[in-house]
Amino acid sequence: MGYREPISTVYDLGVFTLPDMKLVGIVSLMDVVRGLFQNAFLGLTIFNAYSKCGYGRAATEAVVDIAFHDLNLHRLEAGVEPRNIRCLRGIRAFGLRKEGRKKRAVYLRGEWRDLMMYSLTCEDYGMQWKGTAQDRLR
Repeated sequence: MGYREPISTVYDLGVFTLPDMKLVGIVSLMDVVRGLFQNAFLGLTIFNAYSKCGYGRAATEAVVDIAFHDLNLHRLEAGVEPRNIRCLRGIRAFGLRKEGRKKRAVYLRGEWRDLMMYSLTCEDYGMQWKGTAQDRLR
């Protein structure tokens, strides 16, 4: 039996201004895992021209709400490069819990880089997980 790539579900959502609907970034739920885990990896990119305008926080709020209410996930994880101070501040301000450092976890810009790992569960968000045993089979 040969190697097969794992199947990964990704939700990429555009971040737009109102009312002119200008694309200012992308927020993602990546590597959605069902079964025993019911989790996803959270990603956010706001284009430089629109940083510090509140779009990152609004996009994070929206995608967390989608993850916990609509997709019925239990846990979100986010990895941030230690030198990305702006993103680290945003992650902390939103209430994600620091879990530690993953050494050489992601290949970016031609090298393996560390990530500071953060997480948020639906309970941290103020809601109980509404899943069932059948959700483990999805």
